[in-house]
Amino acid sequence: MDCTMDDWKKLRGELDHFDNMMYKKFDCELEDMSKKKIEAAGLLKAQLVDWILGFAEMLCKTKKFNGDEMVKVKHLSEKVIESQDMVIILQERLLGFKEDDLETLKTSVREEMATVQTTVKSELESWSEIAKRNTASVQPAATLTPAKLKDAVRSAVEEEDRSRNFVIFNKQEEVDGNVEQAIAEVFEDMNERPRVIECRRLGKFQHGKARPIKVKLTSSDAVSHILRRAKVLKTSERSKMTFIGPDRTPEERDVHRALVMQLKEKIKTDTERYHFIRGGNIASVEKTAGTTPNVDS
Repeated sequence: MDCTMDDWKKLRGELDHFDNMMYKKFDCELEDMSKKKIEAAGLLKAQLVDWILGFAEMLCKTKKFNGDEMVKVKHLSEKVIESQDMVIILQERLLGFKEDDLETLKTSVREEMATVQTTVKSELESWSEIAKRNTASVQPAATLTPAKLKDAVRSAVEEEDRSRNFVIFNKQEEVDGNVEQAIAEVFEDMNERPRVIECRRLGKFQHGKARPIKVKLTSSDAVSHILRRAKVLKTSERSKMTFIGPDRTPEERDVHRALVMQLKEKIKTDTERYHFIRGGNIASVEKTAGTTPNVDS
């Protein structure tokens, strides 16, 4: 049976008792014991035998306890070595997984780019054939060149990247303000917690003006959800003057700006209906109690 902590405490007590008894009898510590002191104490043979037997018993217990502990230490050492070997194996597997994931990602990107290039090339070739039939008498058909194909692919990729962005307008800006804190306040007022990949203010800082904030999320679906929920900011005291819109190209911004001007004019001249932008056009509905139209940002 293995020695327990209680066994060790009991043995320690016996050793302390023996030590105290020897000190009282010989008036010295065990390490100072000598033949002369023993002879001077006038011990009887029976007493000496009892002490020797008691000491021998404690010595056996100590030897057994130390032996058990050595076995435990050896066992623990073996366990530590096994654990270290397992850690090394897991690290090697983890590195292998990372390399596999990276290679898979590279393959996916290459396949995606190849698909985009094929699709764009096909669309451009179709457009080229139509243009050739319709304008053969006016001018030569457009030729698909590597430069045009490259521009088309870049445009497609930029469009996909832009679909994961949206822009926050009219969010108050302080000198050396924390942009992460600013968008956190907007999301808090919307009761939303999207995963943000990147965020930054656009343009140079000017006192008294709030620069727009471009925010990138993990997917276009996440952006669409935020755009649909943007209208709740009107009910927030802190963010009621803040609004959210998609990340538009310069050309799209010009078109949207013109639509906004038309919308403002429509609101002034026709106060009997709600007017709003939807699908790139101005739409109107009759005002009824409790009705608020869904509008595009």
